[in-house]
Amino acid sequence: EGRGRYTVHHGDCLAILPTLPAQSVDAVITDPPWMEYETGRYDASAWHKPILYVSPFDYCPQLFRVLRDDSALIMWCRWDRFEEHKKAAIAAGFTVRNQIVWAKPNHTAGDLYGNLGNQHECAVFAVKGNWKRHTKRESNLWIEPHLFSRNKRFHPTEKPLNLMQRCVRLCSPEKTTILDPFMGSGTTGVAAMLEQRRFIGIELDADYFDIAKRRIHEATLQQPLFSMAAD
Repeated sequence: EGRGRYTVHHGDCLAILPTLPAQSVDAVITDPPWMEYETGRYDASAWHKPILYVSPFDYCPQLFRVLRDDSALIMWCRWDRFEEHKKAAIAAGFTVRNQIVWAKPNHTAGDLYGNLGNQHECAVFAVKGNWKRHTKRESNLWIEPHLFSRNKRFHPTEKPLNLMQRCVRLCSPEKTTILDPFMGSGTTGVAAMLEQRRFIGIELDADYFDIAKRRIHEATLQQPLFSMAAD
């Protein structure tokens, strides 16, 4: 479904990504399902639907194909899955330039006596070609609030809007196109709308797709329309 500034697809990204034209997007910002939440250490099924793991080696080649030259990829994951996602990005042709660390104000509970509390997540920051920053230089440590309360989230792994707006601003200038192949509840799309970018999103789950579509549409009403003509 399309609305001019954004296009959202309901379906499996492994089937939809190959239908997108090569070199048609300016950045990829995504929080893929890096753990099978139904059988993994964290079970979201009591309050949200289970989320099934997808190997980054399956979709990273398509992300590389659809990205324009000299563009950037931000791919969120947990510390113990960073190497897997890094290796998948490199195998697809990306150059991994850094690890973004998101420092949260509070930590998880987990094993209170035998382990440390987790207070951060990380992201692979990779580029295709010779990406250069167009805004102020960022560091790789981002201190941002966390959507800790479940009643403030539409999705079990939902990222805070400020964090995703920061990703959008870093990756590409205004009026360019952001892709999120694992759209979830649509926070990346909302961030893209508020930051005056175009957006392409893909989501498999029908309920999350509907939530994302509504949230992204509402975000377009908060910002003036911009010309779709190339600059």
